[in-house]
Amino acid sequence: MSFTEDLRTFFAVRYFNTKDLLRTIFRYYKKPKFALVDLALLLSYFFKSPYRIGREYKDTEPYGETPLATLDTILRHCPLKPDEVAYELGSGRGRACFWLALYKGYKTVGIEYIPAFVEKAKKLAAFFSVNNAEFIEADMLKADLTRATWIYLFGSALSDETIVQLAKKLEKQPKGCRIITISYPLTAYSKSANFIVTQTLDLEFSWGITQAYIHEVI
Repeated sequence: MSFTEDLRTFFAVRYFNTKDLLRTIFRYYKKPKFALVDLALLLSYFFKSPYRIGREYKDTEPYGETPLATLDTILRHCPLKPDEVAYELGSGRGRACFWLALYKGYKTVGIEYIPAFVEKAKKLAAFFSVNNAEFIEADMLKADLTRATWIYLFGSALSDETIVQLAKKLEKQPKGCRIITISYPLTAYSKSANFIVTQTLDLEFSWGITQAYIHEVI
């Protein structure tokens, strides 16, 4: 990639992130508690971004986040019932989990490998009494997912080997569990007939339009 292309990409991502922040403020800050927690979360990474922290862990994938408006679109196509539990695999600093818990009101569990993210998210949840968001430090391949009825995996940068292992783990989820993946369907990495793709969505991310796949365990 040339310097000009790098520069164009840099400003395109910056523009998208600015637009997404303004969209988040106008759409979702209507709920004061979410606005307070989200601002506290963003400010807590002001001097050291999650992208920089992620690069310090050599055995992890590049850091990325799902825009909240994009996650909102997913939920319109794949909603949760009040008694269901949402899991995010690779929850990072926990922004999506806090949004799911505080804006949507869902019981939410974030599974994250990097201790610094989990520690800070737990402190914020405790300080602001966010009782329906839980953060667990664990490898997603080894984490206990038995309570999960709705699973979100951003995971675009995961290796093929990791996705194959994860697909084998997820195909054992209880019947009816929904699994959302970005960029690829799990069925491309698994020979099992235990889950099917029920919907494919075109979604907006900082790098452009990307497909999301909604699976159901059968």
